[in-house]
Amino acid sequence: MKSFEKEIRKDYAVFPEKVFEEIMYYTKDLERESNWKQSKVEKRTCIRPKNINANDVVGLENAIAKFEFEKFNHGTLLLKRRYLFEVNKSYQNSVKKPSVEKQ
Repeated sequence: MKSFEKEIRKDYAVFPEKVFEEIMYYTKDLERESNWKQSKVEKRTCIRPKNINANDVVGLENAIAKFEFEKFNHGTLLLKRRYLFEVNKSYQNSVKKPSVEKQ
């Protein structure tokens, strides 16, 4: 999340802080959800049955980890999309406002 924050602060520094704050609010929700899910994964324990191949268990663990990683990345992409939508909306609003020229 820190790299995402740095990226949007650097790439979109000209946009209003309000838009950035709203996006970071949603980022914190995504991070909390990820941490909560990770804590649930860490608490899972079981006795491995002897009739299951160790490679199958490793494969299942890898598949679960991949699924969680892809789900998290999907959330991050949605967050970036929302941010860009807000930036676009901000641009459109600034274009609609009449400019004030100094005389």
